Amino acid sequence: MLNKKLNRLMGPINEKKKYLHSIKEEPAGMLHSSVLRAFSAGRSPNKDALAAEIGLEPRQIATLLRSLDENDVLKLRDGEIASAYPFSAEPTRHQVLLPGRKPVFALCAIDALGIPFMLGEEATVNSTCPACGRPIAIEVTEGRANTDNRDVVVWVPTRKVDGKIADCLCPDIDFICSSDETAAWQKKIGFAGVMLELAETMELGDFIFSDFLTEN
Repeated sequence: MLNKKLNRLMGPINEKKKYLHSIKEEPAGMLHSSVLRAFSAGRSPNKDALAAEIGLEPRQIATLLRSLDENDVLKLRDGEIASAYPFSAEPTRHQVLLPGRKPVFALCAIDALGIPFMLGEEATVNSTCPACGRPIAIEVTEGRANTDNRDVVVWVPTRKVDGKIADCLCPDIDFICSSDETAAWQKKIGFAGVMLELAETMELGDFIFSDFLTEN
């Protein structure tokens, strides 16, 4: 069902998963895992610290980061790591609270629900409905999403992926308070999308991120 609903998104997602699997035992894979571990601890990844962690020279780190950026598993801005799916270095609408860790920010609603699967931990996702401005809180426990507002859905644009997903789709993948608000929201922003139930979004987050972080 998800492949049918999100056919334009699933292709790039599968390409990224295949790429990450191919570099799993290589320095680029080790670096990617180190970047994700830094983000999950609430730290912006520092190139010197990454170099020390995996035993490479800073210039080698810079080369590998450019390769990861070109393959759209992270994003560089002025040479620094601006994001690495599912994390953003800058505050977003989607804050994720993890036990014993600093708050982290996700690039989109799907990524926010994927973080608990990637880390194998419980989490609280705090977001805001862009349609009405009301806060949305979701507890993720034992692979299930629990919220006081059982009408919450996730809205995903269906436009073609043209460039980095972090740029062309993530800013508009949001939690919406109810399905009743999605039509008005779609009309307001001016492009088409599909609505996912929370259970579907959890399934997608699990599929994408459960094997994203590998131990090297």
